[in-house]
Amino acid sequence: MIFNLRGCNGSGKTYVVHEILKQFEYSYVIDPTNEEVCGTLVKPLNMIFVGLYRPLELGTGGCDWYLAGNGGSKKTNDDLEDLLQRLATTGRNLFFEGFMISGTFSRWSEFAKRNPTTFLCLDTPLETCIEHIRGRRVRAGNDKPFDGKNVPPHHVQCNRNYKHLAKAGHDVRMIPYLDAPRLVLDAIRPVT
Repeated sequence: MIFNLRGCNGSGKTYVVHEILKQFEYSYVIDPTNEEVCGTLVKPLNMIFVGLYRPLELGTGGCDWYLAGNGGSKKTNDDLEDLLQRLATTGRNLFFEGFMISGTFSRWSEFAKRNPTTFLCLDTPLETCIEHIRGRRVRAGNDKPFDGKNVPPHHVQCNRNYKHLAKAGHDVRMIPYLDAPRLVLDAIRPVT
């Protein structure tokens, strides 16, 4: 099974994965094509979480970490899709999330047609997303001004994409943000 956790920046995607990883021992997955870290393996769930998950105060994880080249060289969405295709052949379940992919529809809808994917969509309110971003910036020591003007359009786009994915016939599940770590774990646990 493949799961894609989606949400606006600040919605809690990476936080959810951190909370799940706290409950299990895990190891890192090395991409044999370039010998770079590409994922986090949780054997009890038979699940590869794409990307590396560092402490929250160090920034993003998941697909954003992978695409930014933190495992080595900078990557493209094509690289990410190729990686997902390769990891899908390992016999493990896959989980991927990221700000940079949550706002896109067509690429991941087409991917899900070829690779059945369950889309887990966070319902985090806009104001909460902005609060989370501000808090993350403070924890990282970033004191540059933040007006949050780019967050509302992305929040609208993410919510629109949830509806488009459902209309395209994909398995879309809304996840209430206040209990997201438990609900996401419940959603992915049955496939172990």
